[in-house]
Amino acid sequence: MNWSDLEALLMDDHRQGQRLRHELLNDVRLGQILTRTGVLTDTDLESALDIQRAAGGLLGEILVQLGYCTAGQISWALGCQYAETRLGQMLLKTRTIGVEELQAAYATMRSEGDTSLPEVLIREGVVSAEKLSALMAVQYQEAKLGQILLVSGSLTEEQLAEGLTRQKETGERLGEALRALGYCQETDIDEALRQQMNA
Repeated sequence: MNWSDLEALLMDDHRQGQRLRHELLNDVRLGQILTRTGVLTDTDLESALDIQRAAGGLLGEILVQLGYCTAGQISWALGCQYAETRLGQMLLKTRTIGVEELQAAYATMRSEGDTSLPEVLIREGVVSAEKLSALMAVQYQEAKLGQILLVSGSLTEEQLAEGLTRQKETGERLGEALRALGYCQETDIDEALRQQMNA
């Protein structure tokens, strides 16, 4: 697939573009993040996935119910999942890297265990540290907003996790997703944005 075909799928047909993005970035999984960072064992993950396949439900909720993870660990992993997916999308959209390079980076992350996407991309010479820093600055701003809302008591970890999930599905900004879910008032978001800009 060449870049013009990919761009047409991503831009012209929203539904087909969403499916393609999901297929391209499907290696960024909640369970993989938790296992590669040592929060969860492969055996525990497989047990939770068996339950999910049999009964349905959200993997994060199942892991918490089984006592394998805390709600905070799930929120953290969902944040990582969102950041890695979003970074991959930005790298593809800006044509910084190709689909094959991104898939190879995800494969390396799976095999190495505790490696992050930025570390792999820089080490393999796929993208420069400077270019990656500029792209990640955007992600940092989103993550910081969630952190400010948590610290201020305007948001719980579970609500942040739901907001991040909605943001991933809809492409909304985090503040918009949290407002749409009814978890934060506009004044809370505005205040958090002011703190974010002044930090």
